[in-house]
Amino acid sequence: MTRTKIQIDFSEVERLSGIGLSNKEVANALGIAEATLYRRKQDNESFESALKKGRAKAAADIANAVYENAMKGNITAQIWYEKTRRGLSDKVQIDGDVEIKLNYEWKPKEQRPEAGDQRTLDERNP
Repeated sequence: MTRTKIQIDFSEVERLSGIGLSNKEVANALGIAEATLYRRKQDNESFESALKKGRAKAAADIANAVYENAMKGNITAQIWYEKTRRGLSDKVQIDGDVEIKLNYEWKPKEQRPEAGDQRTLDERNP
């Protein structure tokens, strides 16, 4: 005996994915198993298209909101925009050899500070 195929409203799929829900959350909201969602994506181009269209709309809305905030002088939005949209980064890349010197002094356990102790070494060991 074959099961009746659940009817899914593609506009609802688009709306749900458009508010940022994951595939699992979309499936839950539709009352279907996540496996059913993936099967429908494979079997039905309109279903997958609705998911993609909703996600694209959400991405555009967020990008526009960030842009608007950046243009209003929000420095955090400006930095985020520069890093994500223009590919800028604050990572430092070092080419070649680098020498790092560490100064470490071993101390017996009883002379080591307790976790959270904010006193200086001179204050701890007069």
